[in-house]
Amino acid sequence: GGSGSGGEGGENQNTVVQTRAPTMSPSMTPTLAPTGTGYRLTTGLAMMKEISPSIALPTNPEALKGAKTRSGSTPQMLAAEFILYDDAQKLSVRDPTFLERYALAVFYYANGGCSGDWITRTNWMDPVNGATNHCGVAGGDGKWHGVFCNLQGRVTEVKMNGNYVTWKLPKEFVAFTELSTLEVSDNRMVGELPSEAISMPK
Repeated sequence: GGSGSGGEGGENQNTVVQTRAPTMSPSMTPTLAPTGTGYRLTTGLAMMKEISPSIALPTNPEALKGAKTRSGSTPQMLAAEFILYDDAQKLSVRDPTFLERYALAVFYYANGGCSGDWITRTNWMDPVNGATNHCGVAGGDGKWHGVFCNLQGRVTEVKMNGNYVTWKLPKEFVAFTELSTLEVSDNRMVGELPSEAISMPK
């Protein structure tokens, strides 16, 4: 007769582990990514820095506050301040249009929109209608002049021909992954298209 220590009588070696039974109700602590204001500011700025020139933006989102009242603010700083603090749209950083709206704001600040050079700038960065979506709403109301979007709200065309657009196309246009048409002829632009804009997938 064995005593059960050599593998015989395995019923003495089994241990019972208590587990919770699965439920159909959702967890009280979901595991989604954070969505708070601090997360939006730090993640949003980090995303903007990835597509902007390296020295154009600060590392701390708080440093953007008041950019529009300080001389020497870059177009990227002005655009980031608008998107992160002033934009009534308050797009989530997970929204694919977040960086597109930032790129449009950089275009506005870098290319003469804010200085009143553009002949037509209907609804661009409109302080009165701050909630205006750059794509507009059903029927096209509120659309920013020259910006055309698909049904998902992604920018597909930028048509600013003969609008007195100045300077050069911003590097941030790389954010327009659905862009198929870019028309900027008959303006006051300089330089060549950035390689990022030329290599757009569409």
